[in-house]
Amino acid sequence: ELMSPMLFDGECLAIGLVAEMEIAQIMGYLKQPSACIGRVRRCLRKFYLPTDIPSDLEPKDLLQAIRRNQRRQQGGGGGGGGGDGGGGGKERRGIEKAAAEGYKDDKY
Repeated sequence: ELMSPMLFDGECLAIGLVAEMEIAQIMGYLKQPSACIGRVRRCLRKFYLPTDIPSDLEPKDLLQAIRRNQRRQQGGGGGGGGGDGGGGGKERRGIEKAAAEGYKDDKY
């Protein structure tokens, strides 16, 4: 939805996949982050899919879109929700940590 005027859905998914993996790296979920992220990037590039966030997209806007998407997938539709639902818990803290550290695709 953020990049849809410029990119097709599959291209947005490819960029989002890499972005989510980089957030997972910051959160400590990946055992071998460089190998794992590098392998996914190479695979996506073989299909001529983009893997970098466009430079005109603000990281905070991307992180907000990720939060909205997580809520949609969890069936929350928008409000916070309790427990780990609605983007709460460790995932939310990881996204906020990534935003606080100035998450950008060129860091990796």
